[in-house]
Amino acid sequence: MTWDWLPPTQYSGNRIQHPDGSYGDLDKAAMSALLAAGFVDPAADLGLDFARTAGHWREGDRDHRSDYILPTKHFSWRVQSYTVIDTPRARAAADHLPVVAHLHRTF
Repeated sequence: MTWDWLPPTQYSGNRIQHPDGSYGDLDKAAMSALLAAGFVDPAADLGLDFARTAGHWREGDRDHRSDYILPTKHFSWRVQSYTVIDTPRARAAADHLPVVAHLHRTF
């Protein structure tokens, strides 16, 4: 994987940093820890295709998903639907897109 798409000033917030100061792959440790703790990614759980939540506002920026709703699997509500609102109005409002989940009470 080439890292040309990511400015070097953003490496420390997105890539694993080795003890010698060099950078490795994308840092997924935080998300892995949340999922291991019992949180659920509704988009993955519902089998939905990738939907960007950021990266659309500047020419040449790579689309990516950095905004999540992560309910716990022990929550008494189930996710019925999950969507990213990607409209011209939403894009004009902010550099990230809104994420919406509809929950259904299970008890």
